[in-house]
Amino acid sequence: MSGPTTRFARRIRNAAVVCALGLIAGCAPWRADARAWASAQPTITRELGARARPLGELDAAVPTAAPVWAMVREAHVIGVGEGTHGTREFRRLLHGLVVHAAHEQQPVVLAVELPFNMVLALDAWAGHGWSPDPQIRDRDLSDPKLLASGWLGAVQESRELFTWIRDFNRSAPPERQIRLVGVDVCMTVHCGAEIADYLVDVDPGIESQARDLVLPLRGFDLERTRSPALAARARENLAELRGMLAARRDRIVERRGVDTYESAQRLVWLAERRVDIALAWGDNPVSPERELAMAGTVAWIRDRLGGDGWVLLHAHNGHVGRSRPRMPNGRLSHSPQMGEHLAARLGSDYAVVYTTFDAGEFLAFHTRGRVGAEKFKTRALRAFSVRPAPRGTLEATLRAPTAYALDVGEATAAAGPLADYLRAGHWSRTFTYAWRPSFAVFPVGWTGIAPAADFDVLVYVPRAAATRP
Repeated sequence: MSGPTTRFARRIRNAAVVCALGLIAGCAPWRADARAWASAQPTITRELGARARPLGELDAAVPTAAPVWAMVREAHVIGVGEGTHGTREFRRLLHGLVVHAAHEQQPVVLAVELPFNMVLALDAWAGHGWSPDPQIRDRDLSDPKLLASGWLGAVQESRELFTWIRDFNRSAPPERQIRLVGVDVCMTVHCGAEIADYLVDVDPGIESQARDLVLPLRGFDLERTRSPALAARARENLAELRGMLAARRDRIVERRGVDTYESAQRLVWLAERRVDIALAWGDNPVSPERELAMAGTVAWIRDRLGGDGWVLLHAHNGHVGRSRPRMPNGRLSHSPQMGEHLAARLGSDYAVVYTTFDAGEFLAFHTRGRVGAEKFKTRALRAFSVRPAPRGTLEATLRAPTAYALDVGEATAAAGPLADYLRAGHWSRTFTYAWRPSFAVFPVGWTGIAPAADFDVLVYVPRAAATRP
């Protein structure tokens, strides 16, 4: 009896959920926007056609993004956002911007939303940094030490970009080589091992001691337990490692250069931030401390460049925007994002490119998790289909038949419905690393933005393709 009863109860529950979803969809917050801007829509479309710049070469063998680069090149830190982590056109846009920056004869850093320690090997593979693995530059990008497989960064578009960077670095003088840096905290199972690598390289006799000191960071015991005692031990050990690095600074600089020494110290700083986050939030990847740590690392990169060159910061739209995104329930997200911290610190030296699309596909992890979860239990990667955006959303109001870039500052400098629209708040597409088709019934794939306040350039794609694993 319990089996049929359970199945019947499940059906009743599912029917109730479907009914609730219908009510939610009927009260979609963008419907008010559709009514408010209906009379201005023809003029908005006409003005958009006059001001937008076409982006027609994102699929070239070496993509170009000249209109976007012209709009943002005066800033030294450029946040290149993506509405999903699995959209081909967004990755090709980043590739094009890297090419434009590299040809400006100035230093360039590609800063990516990945753990700092993880990207060290990729930077060495691309010809710039140091790695304890002498064979690193002979490895294939599919190697687990580099891009491996089975995650959203291990796609053909990323392999094409990193291969282009490697080829560029081979003929570039050291001061003009493109550097790859991860801005995220150390979130891997082997967190801390790289700190020991730097020490052992110049002083092999301390290997055992250095490896023992990073043990509290190995695995995810701290995230699981949130133990104050384990956190205190980890902090004490990291302080000791910092001192060991400082005592061997001259040897590290002489052997590997000052850049390598500063990277080692940054590893310690980011490992300390990992301890802070784990103690406060456990294994939740969404935290104000993480956003602040990422912003701090971007600022550190910028300071090291001096007055020249560019930092191209690649992350989700939600991380790079100037202000806090608004959730479908109307409330602001619970903490300032990386871009908000950077805007406060850098002012006009920080520019933001916001990317979105109307319909098509995107790559993400399939999940059976619940709507609104901050951490998902994920399954295999797959491409998800997306229907055209509903009336009232930014994508529908600024719809066009071809991809374009819009200089938001220029567009809002003039009077007219388009300028008024860009100054107001609206709903725009946003997808996380995990998705399931039923999520589309809820207004969870949307975020509240105010274009003129949040970003400098809008890049729109009418029909997107998923990245290719």
